[in-house]
Amino acid sequence: MCRPCNYRWLARAIFSQPSFPLSPYQDTIAMPPFFTIITSTYNASVTLPRLLDSLSSQTCRDFNWIVQDGASSDATLQIVEQYRDRLPEILADSGRDKGIYDAWNKALDHWKDSLGEWIIFLGADDTLYEDRTLEYCKQKIQKFSEDIIFAAGDIVIVDYESEKRHFVSVDIKKSFSQRYRETPLPHSSLFQRKSLFLTYRFDSEYKITGDYDLILEKWRQPSQASALHIYVTQMAYGGISSNKNFTKQLKKELGCTIKKHSYVYYIIYRIIESYPLNFIKRMVHNTRIGKNMLQAVKSLL
Repeated sequence: MCRPCNYRWLARAIFSQPSFPLSPYQDTIAMPPFFTIITSTYNASVTLPRLLDSLSSQTCRDFNWIVQDGASSDATLQIVEQYRDRLPEILADSGRDKGIYDAWNKALDHWKDSLGEWIIFLGADDTLYEDRTLEYCKQKIQKFSEDIIFAAGDIVIVDYESEKRHFVSVDIKKSFSQRYRETPLPHSSLFQRKSLFLTYRFDSEYKITGDYDLILEKWRQPSQASALHIYVTQMAYGGISSNKNFTKQLKKELGCTIKKHSYVYYIIYRIIESYPLNFIKRMVHNTRIGKNMLQAVKSLL
């Protein structure tokens, strides 16, 4: 079985710390909120205030924030504490983990009774796009039918050093048809219905493509996702999936993830990765074996 290498992409502290609630509202909230925002952190004191400022400024207060910390040795947890009166509810846990997907799983398990109806996973260096982002999203999501499990927002990728921004909009039909070529929906701007996580947990063997694995596993029909046509998240450029140092690992995990869900598309992926595009085009159009391969692939799709 093809599996990605089992190595940590972030160093972890040796000793774990106990979990604790960080909100004066915890005992007074009778029902889970509409949104839950989950963030994993490790020594994130430099970037975390930017995320927390964007959360605290939201006009929609129908959310809680869950932080799963990897036993940080810096001021991350002290910063979390400083925002306890500025967010509707903060739920925090700190301890060793095996990476981001293991941390997300721990958060889902530990706070399962406090999860909102819709869950979004934000990085410690992400921010919501504007103060009314959750308000606008809630207005649209409330109208969704029960069969919709993904509410896909648009995303802005920001290079804070050069201040350049790249705007990415979601096209559901196109994304679904190309879901085996690349990650179809930006996960940092993707709201997921809580029911998905009643039984599902991220595969913590992945270090980069665990969210892609979730989408391929659960997104079976285009109608299960709806585009919000709202810019939801500003994601900082330079995360692990865009870091050139992890290119080899990313390609390996993409191949493993695609193979897990569709062997046919895995073969196509391997061909595309192994040969120049012009060579593939010439082989398909100008050789008998290429034409036969194309017909065989089409018959399987």
